Amino acid sequence: MNEDIERMVQAINREIPQLKGALRLWGQTFTRPYGNLYAVVECIGVGDQLILTFDEGEELSIWQPKDLQSANKALAIRQAQKVRWEWVQSDWPKVPGVTHVLDLYRRGNRIEVMVDTGGIAAKLNPLAYPAFELQ
Repeated sequence: MNEDIERMVQAINREIPQLKGALRLWGQTFTRPYGNLYAVVECIGVGDQLILTFDEGEELSIWQPKDLQSANKALAIRQAQKVRWEWVQSDWPKVPGVTHVLDLYRRGNRIEVMVDTGGIAAKLNPLAYPAFELQ
């Protein structure tokens, strides 16, 4: 783990008790706006990744994160090469090993989505929004 990742891990872990909010990836929500609130329970660094675990077992992995911003219970990472969101659909029974995965890759000035998200890829503009936000 590089020093930048280590500093981000320490900064996020210091703020964990108050990091709760709606999740956005490159400006997009994948639920009703503020429909689901997520609470960070752990942050670790592995290689060039930050991995955040949330209170319902969801996991967010962020490759090559840059420009961490944290204030007033909100958290943002302005840039990343890749973001992966793993979750279990809230209205489904939790079955070990069965999760949904959403991979978003930055390719120059656009984002490629590696799962079927109903055409959301056309709406993403990485220059206008942080790679990850929790507000």
